[in-house]
Amino acid sequence: GRVVLFTGLGCTIAALYIALDHQNIDTSNLYTIELICHGVTPKIVAEQYIDYLEMKYKSKIKKFTVRSKIKGWKPIYIFAEFETTLF
Repeated sequence: GRVVLFTGLGCTIAALYIALDHQNIDTSNLYTIELICHGVTPKIVAEQYIDYLEMKYKSKIKKFTVRSKIKGWKPIYIFAEFETTLF
């Protein structure tokens, strides 16, 4: 009977509605706000950027993400960890 406001990415909101539907939970008091998603980075773009970084820093990358939260939820999102340290 409570009014609920849920915010999230479109895929998260869709998953919420599916889960609530499977449990036969009434969603008439559920309001949702979708955040704009930047989408998935195309695999070829990530591979080309990794190749570029490995050539630039002369080291193989062992960890790479375009959704890093190391410094919180603000840009810069890209994180690369190399096998060898240059510094």
